[in-house]
Amino acid sequence: MDAPNRLRISRFASGKHWLLRGRDETSTDHHNAWSACGKWLRIFKALVVEPDLEWAFIDGSYAKAHQHSAGAASGDDEGIGKSRAGNTSKIHLAVNAHGLPIEFEITGGQINDCTQATSLIAKLPTAQAIVADKGYDSEAIREQIEEQGAKAVIPRKRTSVKGNADLDRGLYRNRHLVETPSPG
Repeated sequence: MDAPNRLRISRFASGKHWLLRGRDETSTDHHNAWSACGKWLRIFKALVVEPDLEWAFIDGSYAKAHQHSAGAASGDDEGIGKSRAGNTSKIHLAVNAHGLPIEFEITGGQINDCTQATSLIAKLPTAQAIVADKGYDSEAIREQIEEQGAKAVIPRKRTSVKGNADLDRGLYRNRHLVETPSPG
């Protein structure tokens, strides 16, 4: 693409349509093409250089999809599902000790956090501690974290017999880093 038609990425954060200078089309086509060929994922991976994995925080967050977003003609998994909020996607995110995203997975909104935890945790082999909320309270998840040589900082549910005597509450207070990740 020559200089007058370069992609202008203003409004990226707000989700507005991008504009191509000198042309009449939006760059939604370019965004979709980059997504299909994996370019966005390669850009993300290139930006994650030597993350600080002293601590890693994981959590899931919903993203509401447009009411007409479901039912695409393609046979591919679009990462959109039905939940109480309607059509939603769920972003399962891992951030490092500074709140910078290091790994993510996108699923339909009806997918439970703990079902995606094993693959997300497997992508964090060098973390010293993995912090998560009660949605990840499972002995299988705790065992996987400990097998990787990390400490599991996950509060137990109220119905648990074991209780939270061993929970590192000081480290758990930093879980806000995954709730409001820094863009970098």
